[in-house]
Amino acid sequence: MSKIFIYCFLTLLILTAKVYAVSLDEAIFNVSEKNHKILSGQSHIQSILEDSNISSIVYRPKLTLNSSVGHKQIETTTFSKYSPTSIDFNVKQTIFDGYKGRYLMQKAKEEFYKAEFEQSLLEQSIFLDTIKAYIDLLHYDKLLKLNNENKIILGEELESSSFQFSLGDIKRSDLLLAEAKYNKAIFDISDIEKIIINLSTVFINLTEMKPVDLTVPVIKYNSLPASLNEAILIANTEHPRILLNQHVINSANLDTKIIESEKFPQLNLNANYSNDWNSLSTIKRSKTLSILGSISIPLYDSGLINSKLRKSSLLENKFKLNALHTQNEVIENITNNWNLLESLKDSLSSENNFLLVNIEILKAIDEERKNGISSNLDFLNAQNSVIQSKIRLSKYQFDQLYYSYKLLNSIGRLNLKSLLS
Repeated sequence: MSKIFIYCFLTLLILTAKVYAVSLDEAIFNVSEKNHKILSGQSHIQSILEDSNISSIVYRPKLTLNSSVGHKQIETTTFSKYSPTSIDFNVKQTIFDGYKGRYLMQKAKEEFYKAEFEQSLLEQSIFLDTIKAYIDLLHYDKLLKLNNENKIILGEELESSSFQFSLGDIKRSDLLLAEAKYNKAIFDISDIEKIIINLSTVFINLTEMKPVDLTVPVIKYNSLPASLNEAILIANTEHPRILLNQHVINSANLDTKIIESEKFPQLNLNANYSNDWNSLSTIKRSKTLSILGSISIPLYDSGLINSKLRKSSLLENKFKLNALHTQNEVIENITNNWNLLESLKDSLSSENNFLLVNIEILKAIDEERKNGISSNLDFLNAQNSVIQSKIRLSKYQFDQLYYSYKLLNSIGRLNLKSLLS
């Protein structure tokens, strides 16, 4: 019994570890497999693919087999009776339709590509939301720990201030300031705890996983561009919004060609073979074979086709302008993210140096306190400065991580290939 209990306990530990130890890669993969919006988009792509397959049958022959059997009786001045039986085989083939069928096939492919890039945009947006929730949870978890440390320091500072105030070494305003700082620390901790609860809910809704034992992700820097110009070049060839607009323009151009095809003659071929039997007729059996070609030539349509063409051309021009606007928006977004990352690098370097200075000041004040030069209150203030510097540094670090992923998103590379490779 004890062995079974130990085995079950160890199994539970392993299963628990698998459930709760969540890396960013696991979270992203889970989102890609379970998010209902992503799954719905994938089903839509499959339906578009089926439409594309249907359009490819335009130029295939259409075969029809008809058969009939029955009894026919006619009573006039004479009496006639028939028992006819027939088999009819028909073949219809489109020979020329002004290339309309070909354009319809191309348009179906363009619709499929459009659906794929729309799906890519959706996935990258959801991935970015997941990454933000993950990184924010890491940030606020660290912030909570630092603020708890700060609360302890401010509590000791308040006690020291109360003691020095009782001795008359400091003013009442100094004591009130120490109380205000301590109360603010308590409020900040409460506020952070609420934010963590909200972020956890967002994370669970996105990933269907509990945010426990999160680890700081390591971004694949080989996916990031080395320069702003490279970032813009990548976006022009890979960003789903830009590629989507190209296919929207292609689709609009094909709409124009489909309308133009209505001006061309339509040529069709119809072949028919029939075999009829009637045992009660003087003609027992008859066979018929016919091969007919038909041509339809449009002569006059009151200007309807030209009107449709003008409208289609205007729409195509509109889509081209939209594409230019989208491209400018993408470049602007890349530039903003790039400049923000460069600014964060400077802020990180500056804050890191400031932290080192504060640590050195803390060490110096600690030595002075031991020698009776500085007070315990001075030491606590120096400790508080170190904590505040760590809080700012932590924010810059997590901001840099998030905006690195956001830069990936702005160039169109925030996909499973870049994230999980």
